Amino acid sequence: MKKHLLIISGILLFSISSNAQKWKFGINASIFQNNLSSGTFKDGGYPPDYKKPIDMSLGVFVEKEVNNWLSFQPALIYKGKWTSFSGFLPTVYDQETNTYVDSYIATDYIFRYIEMPLLGKFTPLNHLHLYIGPSIGYAITKDAKVKMFVDYYDYYMNYIGNEEITVKASTEQKRDYYNSFEIGYQIGAGYEYRKFEVGLGYQSNFTSVFKDKENNYSSKPKFHSPSLNISYRFF
Repeated sequence: MKKHLLIISGILLFSISSNAQKWKFGINASIFQNNLSSGTFKDGGYPPDYKKPIDMSLGVFVEKEVNNWLSFQPALIYKGKWTSFSGFLPTVYDQETNTYVDSYIATDYIFRYIEMPLLGKFTPLNHLHLYIGPSIGYAITKDAKVKMFVDYYDYYMNYIGNEEITVKASTEQKRDYYNSFEIGYQIGAGYEYRKFEVGLGYQSNFTSVFKDKENNYSSKPKFHSPSLNISYRFF
């Protein structure tokens, strides 16, 4: 897949370099679902099931016509990607304090990207467009936060009290455990009416947001997102 996308990109760039028509531009917005695949651990275990929140993206694009059925359409897009998981931890008995501890954990991963898709736009029928091409992105912010809600019980399981503990990833942890760059591909289709276009798209990454510093994963989690897209062309 990677090789095919590079070949397509090369053909598009070569075709455009020999064409003297002017660049045109527009704006676009998307509503998409953040899907982070679970991945697998080398010891046979599975990471938690991540939630699939809805988010939005905004961007600008330029377009260069190669001929009456093919155009090149690079873009710059601001996109937030985030997900979370939560669950109860096993009850722990603390011998020093002679208490039982029940914990509920909630973890959030929040990333904000500037993406640059390099798409070929094909027009097989009047007003109908198909898109395919590679996409690269850079994380301008990376955040991870863990919240623990802890309940304490005495030896006879009588409730004592509770506390909330919040831990945020340090700058060093963000650098060491989360990737800044992503590489993937996008495909889509849209219908154009006058200067507006509405369509559906799909993006999938070859790279993972996690660096796997401890080498625990046999298959790392990766983002993939279906989307509803709308764009407006100023030409």
